[in-house]
Amino acid sequence: MQRIPRTMRRGAAALSFLAAALLAPGRASSQTTAPVEVRQYKALVDKLAAPEMEGRGPETRGLVKARDLLVDRFRGIGLRPAFGESCLQGFQVPGGAKAEKEELAIEGSREPLKAGVDFTAMGLSANKAFAGEAVFVGYSIVDPGRKHDSYAGAAGDALKGKVAVVLRYEPHDAQGVSRWTKRKGAWSRAAGLAAKVAHAARRGAAAVLIVNPPAVDTAALDALRRTSYRSRRQVPVLHITRKAWRAILRAAGKDAPAVARATEADADAGKGAVFPLGVTVRGEVRLTATRTTVHNVAAVLPGAGTLAEQYVVIGAHYDHVGYGYFGSRVRLKAPTVHPGADDNASGTAGVVTLARWFAARAARPDAPASRRSMIFLAFAAEEMGLLGSRHFVAHLYEAGLQREQVTAMLNMDMIGRLREGRLSVWGVDSGDRWREIIRDANKPESLTLRLSGSGLGPSDHASFYRAKVPVIVLNTGMHADLHAPTDTPDKINAAGAIDVLRFGESVLAAVWADERPVAYVGPKGEGRKRAFLGIAFDADHEGPGCKVSSVLSGGPAEQAGLADGDLITKLNDKPVAGSSDLMILLRHCAPDETVTLTVRRAGKTVQMKVKLGGR
Repeated sequence: MQRIPRTMRRGAAALSFLAAALLAPGRASSQTTAPVEVRQYKALVDKLAAPEMEGRGPETRGLVKARDLLVDRFRGIGLRPAFGESCLQGFQVPGGAKAEKEELAIEGSREPLKAGVDFTAMGLSANKAFAGEAVFVGYSIVDPGRKHDSYAGAAGDALKGKVAVVLRYEPHDAQGVSRWTKRKGAWSRAAGLAAKVAHAARRGAAAVLIVNPPAVDTAALDALRRTSYRSRRQVPVLHITRKAWRAILRAAGKDAPAVARATEADADAGKGAVFPLGVTVRGEVRLTATRTTVHNVAAVLPGAGTLAEQYVVIGAHYDHVGYGYFGSRVRLKAPTVHPGADDNASGTAGVVTLARWFAARAARPDAPASRRSMIFLAFAAEEMGLLGSRHFVAHLYEAGLQREQVTAMLNMDMIGRLREGRLSVWGVDSGDRWREIIRDANKPESLTLRLSGSGLGPSDHASFYRAKVPVIVLNTGMHADLHAPTDTPDKINAAGAIDVLRFGESVLAAVWADERPVAYVGPKGEGRKRAFLGIAFDADHEGPGCKVSSVLSGGPAEQAGLADGDLITKLNDKPVAGSSDLMILLRHCAPDETVTLTVRRAGKTVQMKVKLGGR
């Protein structure tokens, strides 16, 4: 399951997904289930989520092992490879960054700093050389709603040509409990590195040095891989140890322990102050982007008769977040395998199980004389942004297909935690007969279905729906182990998963041999473009206005000069009390319309003209 940033939580599917969170532990399966099916299913989940699979992250041998296991299973069932003689469809994805050069030195200091020991480049760094006076700027947070401004009283260009020393995270107490979330080690969006760097760069910083506060310091530098899946910032960014931070203070002639304590205490108390240190630091960062090849795994159960050239896709993503370098919900002291048993070994094992069941159906004497072909497909790189499913849909020709031949898609993402028989089914309004088919598939009503209409959402089905394919998604709900090392095979309800798969089998059987395909139904308002600004908003902002979390590269907002951290207070003459106000006002605007935004930036009010886009 692709983790949804709070700024992107919208749509009925996403709301349904979130509403299913943290249900009480469930009862046993509601149907009589053959023990052998349960054992076979559970054994495959165990293999996919075993420690040697390394969380099936990109660039791991574990992902390759999982890939090969799936190929063997598909071939063992007797399916035909989907891509000529191969079950594999390779494509490249971002593999992070590699440091070609990372240097940092303190002028006049007798304490040399060593790369990888005292500092390291961060993946969001720009490639530049820099030199300038070190300036402590606290947390580099500007949040009017929380009445916290690290740059209070400073000029707009206070950091011009300077090197900003920035505390990581956000104000907290001596035990590491955030003053804003009231939880230890749990931070608000204000703690995001990208926003911190953007605030410093906007004020002219030549580079940014990130240092951990003492209460949450692990004494370890972040591995470059951990910060390499984010977009680059405008300036070099390095993570430095507290030892390096004290070396900077000593080179400035300061009492390092005392000054560090005092300045950090002021930052935790919300006392914004730009504090020049009177010592020059210089350095350089040169990173090169890396790419890695991953594979979708797909095989075909050929159809028969007049329907054989039509295809139904049964899919699930088999990748996960590996060692937690990206995508993890938890802050780890060291890289830790995230098994991804529910997300999404459970769905992947479901694809293999359905493949076996339908292969057996097709071999029976009473198999429908005319039936659609089926593609059983395990996607890679879903956790990186649905990259595998997007690649498959964009390269259907590699499977010898045209878009019009794909008549329906059933996706399974997290089907291993059935509780009290409750199953979420998304996309029921993406096809004209889905609701009827789903109702009939659940007779007798052995499952309690939670239906959501939208064909969009945070999983691979969205790639097919955008290509105008009717979609259905099966999901047993969120839980506290999502994207955490605790999503382990022992927590899988295998009998419940078989119940879910029997329901899915009934849905698929209804479209397998029916002469009438399920007709695609577009989202409401399809065909009419809507005004598009091109921002993500900060869902944690508590004050008036809509706070910009990030600006879409090349979008209308960026072209007009809107930036991360800006607070939108008006659209034309209409006040914006929050993000919902802004969305409502935009609905009444037309694509290509030019509007005036009133924005608070660095304590000043500015107005800017924005020509809205359309989508």
